[in-house]
Amino acid sequence: MQTMQTNVEITESHRLRIDMELPKHVPVGRADVEIKIIPFSQKTAEKPKSIMDFYGCFKGLEAFGGEGPEVQRRLRDEW
Repeated sequence: MQTMQTNVEITESHRLRIDMELPKHVPVGRADVEIKIIPFSQKTAEKPKSIMDFYGCFKGLEAFGGEGPEVQRRLRDEW
């Protein structure tokens, strides 16, 4: 099995024509071709989060206010 990907524009006619050059090692003859349509809006929503996406999300929260060592001590004392 060979997996390939390309971007296409879905037009109002909903007809799709794909012209792709396949690698030379793909055997000549009949083959099943599977098409999976993933709209860009879903594709971007499914991206894994980066740690940098959370940068600053605790800023301004009372639980995390103060100096670092003070916050750590307060959190430890709660346990």
